[in-house]
Amino acid sequence: MLLKATIHKHMALAVMMSFYFGLGVIFAQSSPGSAPASEKVFKRSIDFDLTAAWAYRQTLGLNSDSAKLAYSPMITYSFLLDEHNALGIVLLKFSHFPLAANPVYNFAYGFQFKHYWNRKWADLGAFVPWLSYGILLNQAVVANEAGRAIGHNTRLGLGSDIVLTPAHRLVLQLGWDSVDYPSLGSSVSNSLESASIGLGYRFLF
Repeated sequence: MLLKATIHKHMALAVMMSFYFGLGVIFAQSSPGSAPASEKVFKRSIDFDLTAAWAYRQTLGLNSDSAKLAYSPMITYSFLLDEHNALGIVLLKFSHFPLAANPVYNFAYGFQFKHYWNRKWADLGAFVPWLSYGILLNQAVVANEAGRAIGHNTRLGLGSDIVLTPAHRLVLQLGWDSVDYPSLGSSVSNSLESASIGLGYRFLF
């Protein structure tokens, strides 16, 4: 019951944050006298990503090949520092390993820096490649086990935006996550390392 309550609490928080940010975007788009998207200097973005991950190294009881597969949605609110760099607040990165005998749930929050190799305000249809580096706080919950593990999550990403319109991007991406869950009084830590591939959508405003 505690596990279900924890999962429902985090998911409800993610839905609420997405709803409020969505309302902000709608009002920003519909403001009277706003400039056409092609003439705007964008300062922020909201990113919605969905990846499939493979935990190739872990100590969380994922003992079969199928158990190591996860899906992972992520919501990020970013500040565009200039044409080449963005600093993002990862509101929620949720990972679920549904095929494990004891399913594992991960919740992560933190910061992500993204560097674009060329201009984000590129021509329509253009590819805009990028590199990213993230530092997140990660919580792991294992079904049928008491408590939770809290650790440091390092995330590296490589991908490309595809410009659909001046304010809309389709995102292709590869990712790597390394999580270490230390335990007080023990020199041995639980860990989780995974590689991922996925798609995303970015809205600039």
